[in-house]
Amino acid sequence: AVRLIASRGGRIRHLDTERIADDPRVLEVHLKRRPGHRVVLPPDDYDSRILGHVVFTPHHPSTIEREARDIAAQFTIEMEEMPWVSHQAS
Repeated sequence: AVRLIASRGGRIRHLDTERIADDPRVLEVHLKRRPGHRVVLPPDDYDSRILGHVVFTPHHPSTIEREARDIAAQFTIEMEEMPWVSHQAS
């Protein structure tokens, strides 16, 4: 399986797994986040950036890592930037 992980923080606008689902190696696509979810990066939150996973059958055991990267690269995510707000006392 391959985890689908957001590379930056913000609010999810759109998630597209159509290209992944069409890949003949893919057995299952599971998203645990939906549009509107707020992604916060570590160290503030380690879980919110994990968006889901893909279960696949690789063509050959020696190519698992490359194939996992190829499959993850087919995932499309659109994010809205979240404005940074300081919570420092005045």
